[in-house]
Amino acid sequence: RSAHISALGNLQGEEFLAAARTKRWWMGPSFGQKGAGVPTETQFLLVKLAKDAYAVMLPLVADGLRCTLRGSEDRNKSLLFAQMDSGDTQQTFT
Repeated sequence: RSAHISALGNLQGEEFLAAARTKRWWMGPSFGQKGAGVPTETQFLLVKLAKDAYAVMLPLVADGLRCTLRGSEDRNKSLLFAQMDSGDTQQTFT
């Protein structure tokens, strides 16, 4: 399979709710405060930015590609990544 991972930047917020794929047809919730807590295969991310301020990240599917989110922690930064996957071994990303 062909996949491409892009860094979206530092996840800055007070807390988050992520819905990640746990099985082929099921998602489960995950709660946290740092980017490292965002599980792989995240399909929906709600971030509390400040009091009464929220942001939603919803990776989309288009033209044979699917996108998911995942977190990571690197040198005390809470990083967020998007992974695009075509499922086709002949597909390349530039």
